[in-house]
Amino acid sequence: MRITRINTFMAAEGMGDQLRSALLTITPLLQTADGCASCRVVRNLERPDELLLVERWTSAAAQAASARHIPPEKIAELVPLLAGPPQGQFYRE
Repeated sequence: MRITRINTFMAAEGMGDQLRSALLTITPLLQTADGCASCRVVRNLERPDELLLVERWTSAAAQAASARHIPPEKIAELVPLLAGPPQGQFYRE
């Protein structure tokens, strides 16, 4: 069974472009993880500081294991760009 994880990121005021760029550097790292079918960044047309990271996986366990593919310094780059903590949910396809 494939699952989709949708992560919502709210950029700090005016930081939407920088957050998008930072997320785009993470997606290729996730795509190399076992079980990743796809990973992409999308941006809200009406609220450009809201971005989604849409991930498709073979399982929730594979998605959880993918965190080891993201170096801590990449995560540290995201933190000052965020208005608050990201939110994420799993969905069944």
